[in-house]
Amino acid sequence: MPTDFAATKRLFHLPEGIIYLDGNSLGPLVKAAPGRIAEVVGKEWGDLLIRGWNKAGWMDQPPAWGTGSRA
Repeated sequence: MPTDFAATKRLFHLPEGIIYLDGNSLGPLVKAAPGRIAEVVGKEWGDLLIRGWNKAGWMDQPPAWGTGSRA
């Protein structure tokens, strides 16, 4: 199945006329990120406080992300 690069590009905030090829950075801002950050800060952290660990699923995140590296 071919990749729809135009649809993928629309997911990111890119100034008009910019072709962004830097692979050594965070990359362009995902358009959904500011809203999600506002939700986490305002609701999951702000409203839930310590309950956010369980109600927002924070306790489940480390296993979902992996164990990381062990020195």
